[in-house]
Amino acid sequence: MREGLDEQLLEAQRGHARKFKRLEALASFLKGLGAQNFEVDLTQWDVQSLDV
Repeated sequence: MREGLDEQLLEAQRGHARKFKRLEALASFLKGLGAQNFEVDLTQWDVQSLDV
């Protein structure tokens, strides 16, 4: 997650990287943090890598 020049990894409670199965879940989470908009970079995204 990047805000201005600051960049942080979203972490789950147990310390590993936070993963979201749905974009709607991510949007809801970010809105709860006070975000008004967000951008997603899909350049390295591979549908085969989904753990569903």
